[in-house]
Amino acid sequence: MATKQQLATANILEFKKHVELALQQEQSQLRSTVTETSTEGESSAIVEVFKPTEAHEIIGDMPNTIYNETDQDRRWISQNQYGWAERIDPFASLDSGLNPLLPYAKLATYAMHRKQDEAILKGMLGVNKYGKNADKLESFPTDNIIPAVDGDDFFQTFIGQLITAKAIMRKRYIDVDSEQIYVLVPSDVWASLFALEKATSKDYVNSAALQSGKMEAFAGVWFINMEKVPGDDLFPSGTQFPNLTDSKIENDKGKYKAISSAKFADDKIKYVLPIYCKSAVVFAQRKAIEVKHSEDPSKWHAPQITLTASFGATRVEPEKILGIEITKNSLKYVPHIIEKASKKEKAFKKDNETGQNEA
Repeated sequence: MATKQQLATANILEFKKHVELALQQEQSQLRSTVTETSTEGESSAIVEVFKPTEAHEIIGDMPNTIYNETDQDRRWISQNQYGWAERIDPFASLDSGLNPLLPYAKLATYAMHRKQDEAILKGMLGVNKYGKNADKLESFPTDNIIPAVDGDDFFQTFIGQLITAKAIMRKRYIDVDSEQIYVLVPSDVWASLFALEKATSKDYVNSAALQSGKMEAFAGVWFINMEKVPGDDLFPSGTQFPNLTDSKIENDKGKYKAISSAKFADDKIKYVLPIYCKSAVVFAQRKAIEVKHSEDPSKWHAPQITLTASFGATRVEPEKILGIEITKNSLKYVPHIIEKASKKEKAFKKDNETGQNEA
């Protein structure tokens, strides 16, 4: 019969196995939409990007050789450390035949998936390093943002922007027919695309789509349901997306609540939806998941588990990533649940309004 210590060791090994297998076999929402590689070191030169070159027609006898001056761009990727930790009630009475850590394995997997998506969003839309020695910084190009177009039919304006995005890529000599192209769509934009009063007249909303509630692709662009787009309160803070002021988020025992909302400099804009080619972004994981198990003597030797990992992402071909502006006005008919503000939120809002009035 196994001792208590042996059983605890077996439990932690099983927990680690479940997390590692889950992270290998189940991907986050965005990992399958970008390319992947592995690197060593906290900051690595991920790729040398060569710009297109030309071949030349040779005219006449013994003409001078025409040399290309091909631009070369070294892109860098930085991996950040991410961790998950849990302390388990030492007095919880559980069936000794079950591993009490296994439910936490699923929670840890989902938590790491969310952080992987945030790392991809930061790499795709934030400040990147490039140059021979990573001595240059590049913000997301404002020229890559397609302006909002208001109209009575949200479908026509949004789909028009999708087609415009593909046309821009074509003008940049991107082979959109061979690329996998994705657009990130939050829930209220998704709801607008299913406007019931006009749904039956839209070719893209067929009876099967209405029954299943799915709209997977249109005009060669695959839709990914993602709330954390620029303009949403849960969009990763510190990304430094152009003209966006981050929300202020309070973390109360793992529960996130917005104290102030994210907003663009142009108050009419609600979101900027990323539309990108799979080959435009690279995700890298530097080292394997590390799991440690110990006891906390200050909590009656409660078992505690920590899980750490290191990963990051970067743009490698910025011209293949665009943004689609969505106005607040275009989403005005989407119903929302109004939540009661806490005392802290009301106080913050009052202080903020007072400061603005004084200014």
